[in-house]
Amino acid sequence: MSARPSDPKIPKGIVLPSKSTTSVFEGEGTADRMMAVDWIDEYAMAAEISEVEALEPRSLSEAKRHLNWPLWESVIKEGLATLKTAGTWEIVDTPPNTNIVSSKWVFRAKKDAAGNVIHYKARLVAQGFSQVPSVDYFDMFAPVAKLASIHTVLAIPAELDLELHQIDIKGAYLNSKLTKEEQIYMCQPPGYEVPGLAQKVCHLLKCSMA
Repeated sequence: MSARPSDPKIPKGIVLPSKSTTSVFEGEGTADRMMAVDWIDEYAMAAEISEVEALEPRSLSEAKRHLNWPLWESVIKEGLATLKTAGTWEIVDTPPNTNIVSSKWVFRAKKDAAGNVIHYKARLVAQGFSQVPSVDYFDMFAPVAKLASIHTVLAIPAELDLELHQIDIKGAYLNSKLTKEEQIYMCQPPGYEVPGLAQKVCHLLKCSMA
């Protein structure tokens, strides 16, 4: 006897296939009926996944409509404070004949192994795709640790019976300064423009944006 419920609970908001679509299973054997239940389970799983993904707004306007907007707003203000303390940019007039890089907020909900949200993150990013090669930028660097190096670092304390600890440094990417030849101008943070200076732009002083 199958352990599956004969009348599975359908999550709210899920529209199941029409009667005509599922009628192909009527009058069929047990395997076909179980296939129909599997179909319903897939719809239920899709609903659960959609609900989890909905925790991460795709834009600032969407975040403001979110039930957890106070939490998102808190991390936004925290991020802006970090950028200001680090001296990431200066507010200036828009230079003539200059490409102004757009900016946006990216939201992430960090979860634990059980899927519970433990931390909200909001990062202001410059949309570098609007930059022109050999005009707005020249060399590009992507420092990434090689897997062999990570294995070596982990093997040493394992061999010597040492404890290994990990730390997370906020704003670690704010330490790289732009040179005088690297002149990058960016729109002010969406929704958080300086009052009375919304027409001005940010002259980036550090490589802080992703």
